[in-house]
Amino acid sequence: MCLGNRCRLALAALILADEATAPELGLYLDDRDVPDPWGKEPDAFADVVRLIENGAPQHLP
Repeated sequence: MCLGNRCRLALAALILADEATAPELGLYLDDRDVPDPWGKEPDAFADVVRLIENGAPQHLP
């Protein structure tokens, strides 16, 4: 599970296993990246926390 598409692509490039045994990589939020709040105001971090919390139910049983 990756927070952003750049991370997903980088991880996919590292996988050396064949397609049958390679793990399936996907975005944490199916339709968009989780933004990186680094270097931004505290409100940006709070927004990212809300995105992650709101996306959690799709990954939990």
